[in-house]
Amino acid sequence: MESNRELLDLYKSYGESLSGPLRAWPDRDLSGPFLISPESYWNQSMRLLIVGQETGGWSKNGDDPAAQMNVYRAFEQGRQYRTSPFWNVVRKLEIALGVYPYGCAWTNLNRYDEKGGPPSAEVEQLLRPLDALLREEIRILNPDVCFLFTNRKNDERLASIFQAVHFEAIQDLPEDHFMRLIHSDLPRLTFRCPHPRVMRQKSWEDGFFRVVERVCKETP
Repeated sequence: MESNRELLDLYKSYGESLSGPLRAWPDRDLSGPFLISPESYWNQSMRLLIVGQETGGWSKNGDDPAAQMNVYRAFEQGRQYRTSPFWNVVRKLEIALGVYPYGCAWTNLNRYDEKGGPPSAEVEQLLRPLDALLREEIRILNPDVCFLFTNRKNDERLASIFQAVHFEAIQDLPEDHFMRLIHSDLPRLTFRCPHPRVMRQKSWEDGFFRVVERVCKETP
């Protein structure tokens, strides 16, 4: 598929920046890099992009981007994770937006996880050169709707990736926790939200879906 070829070329262009962390920190238990290769996404009339924070463990192969993209395809957009709050909310978004099941694209802010969780502050700082991958992936994917489940703690990173991005409060949702992002490199419908697990813990999920339905209907 031509668009996935463009993604592969993008990842190859990062060379040592993409593969180096596994060699630089052999004792850190890093997993990655996380590289995407969506399939049915390209055939959707409504292209939905989900952005998470990091994986909870992944394949470790920095020298073969194509192999890492194959791992992504085999994961099938969380098909096996039926009880996961994250993937359960994604499945509901697909239904709400008329996207075929498992037809979204999914990427992450962090290209490596550390011990199955967020990278430490030291590792994250040295991984920052890879943050620009998110902007390039969005350019290639050209989504209609984007949900960034990156939590407000990562807003500074998003502002660095998307220079001069505007964060706008969303009516009927807790301010700061849910924001609409406005930037020329982002789709018109772009929302930054807390992790779905937190949404459930705080009983925000029903209100979130009411707003999704309302905003998507209002926006031409």
